[in-house]
Amino acid sequence: MAFGVLTGPAAAQPLLRCTLSVPDALAAGQPVPLTMTLHNPGTQTAFLLRWGTPFEGRWLGASFRLDRDGTLLPYQGPQAKRGDPDAAQYLALPAGAQASATLDLALVFDLNMPGHYRLRSPWQVHDAFMAPHAQPPRARAQFAPLDLPCPTLRWHLSVPPRP
Repeated sequence: MAFGVLTGPAAAQPLLRCTLSVPDALAAGQPVPLTMTLHNPGTQTAFLLRWGTPFEGRWLGASFRLDRDGTLLPYQGPQAKRGDPDAAQYLALPAGAQASATLDLALVFDLNMPGHYRLRSPWQVHDAFMAPHAQPPRARAQFAPLDLPCPTLRWHLSVPPRP
């Protein structure tokens, strides 16, 4: 597990543990469900803007690097131009709690070829802070980005089985 890197006032930003996982047996051309799990070992609720993470519920941009056999794969999904968020776009992670979310990487990356894949961090959260310093939502001018250095995730996509 890895810890977040503080990029603002230390008292106002959360320190989180992050893990990433995919299933053990995967074939090229099939779904590749990526699960992100965040744990808040702190003593206060952490608020994280869901944008660009599996917690958003859909891909609207990627803030990580994915490669196949050393070749960087371009993100091929939708991009969102955003205004200020509302409170529902934040994940509230209470002290001592953890949360997980899963999204299919094959929806936004070309994962049709067998090979060795690697997803690298840091994974940037656009805004993150601890309660009681503030409550969501916050205007973009108040954002405090947080890099989550989730461990590098490696997996192999095999040749799909023949029917």
